[in-house]
Amino acid sequence: EAVRRLAVHRLASDPEESARIERARMGERLALWLATDPSADAPTVADAIQRHIAETGWADLALEHIEAGGDPDSVLKSAYDTLGTRVRDRRRQIDASFARSLAGWTQDGARPGGMLTVETFLDRVVGPVVRRGEERRVLLLVLDGMSAAIANELGEELRRSWAEFDPLAEDTPRRRAMAAALPTVTAVSRTSLFAGTLMKGTQADEKRLFPALKLWSGAPAAVFHKDDLRTETAGDTFGPALTEALTDGRTHVAVVLNAIDDRLAKEQKLGDGAWRVDDVPGLRDLLRVAAAQGMAVIVTSDHGHVVDRHGTKADAATEPASARHRLPGGGPLGEREIALSGPRVVWSESGASIVALWDADSRYTALKAGYHGGASLAEFTIPVLAFLPFGAEPPKGWRELGDQRPVWWAPEEAGKPVPEERAAQMAGAAPKKETAKPRKKQPGPGTLPEALFDVALTVGGDDALLTPVVVSRTEALVTVLLDSETYQAQLDGLARKPQQEQVHKALAALLDAGGTLPVTALAQRAGMPTTRGDGFAAVLRQLLNYDGVQVLETLPDGRTLRLHEALLREQFALRAG
Repeated sequence: EAVRRLAVHRLASDPEESARIERARMGERLALWLATDPSADAPTVADAIQRHIAETGWADLALEHIEAGGDPDSVLKSAYDTLGTRVRDRRRQIDASFARSLAGWTQDGARPGGMLTVETFLDRVVGPVVRRGEERRVLLLVLDGMSAAIANELGEELRRSWAEFDPLAEDTPRRRAMAAALPTVTAVSRTSLFAGTLMKGTQADEKRLFPALKLWSGAPAAVFHKDDLRTETAGDTFGPALTEALTDGRTHVAVVLNAIDDRLAKEQKLGDGAWRVDDVPGLRDLLRVAAAQGMAVIVTSDHGHVVDRHGTKADAATEPASARHRLPGGGPLGEREIALSGPRVVWSESGASIVALWDADSRYTALKAGYHGGASLAEFTIPVLAFLPFGAEPPKGWRELGDQRPVWWAPEEAGKPVPEERAAQMAGAAPKKETAKPRKKQPGPGTLPEALFDVALTVGGDDALLTPVVVSRTEALVTVLLDSETYQAQLDGLARKPQQEQVHKALAALLDAGGTLPVTALAQRAGMPTTRGDGFAAVLRQLLNYDGVQVLETLPDGRTLRLHEALLREQFALRAG
C-alpha cells in the first residue's frame, strides 16, 4: 500500500522522485523473492539456466536498480544496503552451486540433450522457421553481452508493442535461455553461435560461416557488425548493405549490437541501472523495419556479464586471459575460482582447460563497469526472446507467451501473494507485533503527506526494512471505474453489452502499456480474436467517451488506441489515489 501511495503522490512525476519510487518497488520485490527462500541448488545445469531466465535473473535486475541509485534518506539507504547484502549472499550461494554443477557437466562431456545451447540455437530455433517454406524472414538481433536481467527489462518494454512467443515447440511454453560456450567471451561464444558449432573465431569467420549454413536451404543470409550500421549520408538509417538486406524481401538478417558490451568495457561504473530500447543504438529502427517487413524477430546474446558494484581483484596464479578467466597452473585454485575442462571449453580448441571466476564480485583485471568470461549464471545464461508484430500469424510451433514476470515480481497481478509476515522477516523487518511505530503519523484516508517518502518508511530496528503489501494501481483503478455510477450509466445505454471481464482486461492492458496499444494487441489482451478488434474498440469508445470527451481516441494511423488516464479520472470522478 505504501509503495502504491508513492506512485500516485503529486511529486511522483518528478524524474528524480520517479526513480526513487522505482527503486522502492524493486526493494519490495527483492524482499518478496527472499521470502520464497530460494534454494541454492538446481538439479542440473539446464534447470539452473532456465531458473535464471525465469527467476534469479529478475532478482539481478531488481538488485541492480537499488544498488545503482541508493537513496538520500539515511533510513531507506540503510534498508537498501541491508537488503542488497542479503540478496548478494543468496546469489553467491546459487552461483557457487552452479559452478560446481557446471564443472562436472563440462568434464563429463555429455551431449546437451534437450538443453538449448549456443551452437544448437540456429538449428533448433531459427531453422524450423526458415525450413518450412512459410515465406517468413528472420531478423536475429544479437545484443553482445546482454544478461538475463537486461533481457527481462527490455522484454517488458518490447511486449508493449510486440507479441512474445516461445519459439520451441517443446514442453510448457516459456521464455527460453541457452548455454554459452566457455569461456564466456565474444570470440568463443558469439562465433559458435553464428557458425553453429563450437569454435573460436573472428568477425570475418562469422560473416563467412553464417550464410553458408545448410539450414538456409539456399536462401540468402547475412550477418552485420558495428561498422555495417554506419551510414554514408545523413539521411540514411543504416549502411547500404544492411539496408538492402533488410528490404530486399529475401534475406535473413543477423545484426550484432554492441551497446551493452561497449558500455561495460568503457565505463568504470554504471550509473542508472536501467536498460531501455533507446539505450541500444539501432535497436528501435531495426524493430521498426522488421515490423514493416513482417519479419520474425529473435533477440538474444552471445554471453551475459556481471556488474561491478562491490568487486574486488582476485589474485591470478597465471596471466589472465580475460577479466574473468585464465589458463590452469601456478598452484591451487582460489576460493572464488573453478576449473573447467571438456568439449565446451574452447581455448583455443575444443576440449581445452581453463580456470574461471564464479563469484560475481571478483575480477582479475583493472576496474570496469562489468565483465564477462567467467562461470557465473549471469555470464553463462544466454536469453532467447522471440517476437512478432501484434496480429501476425505465428510460424508453426510458435506459442504466444503471457506475462513472464515471476509471481513475486507482481503478486497482485498473479493472484499468488507471498505471505506478508514471511516477506518482512526475510527482508529483515521485525514481525508485525514487534514493529515500531512509524517515524511520522500516517496520513488519513484519501490524503497524501507533503514529503514523498514519509509514507514508505516504518522502522523495526537498526537494519530493518518495511515490506508493504503490494497493491496493483492498475487493477484498483479499473475496478473502481467499472463500479462507478457514470460507467454503469454508460453501460446501460448500450444495446449490446460487452463482457465486463474483457473490458477489464483491455483497460488494464492499456494502462499498463502507458495508455497506447494497437487495436490488434488490445483484442489479444482482452482474449478475443484480432478480427474483432475494431468493433471492440468502437464499443470501448462508446463506454469511455462520456459527454463527448475523447478519453479513448484512435490515433491518425487508424490502428492504435490511446487512453488518457487523466481524462478518465476526471470524467468518471475517480480519486487520484
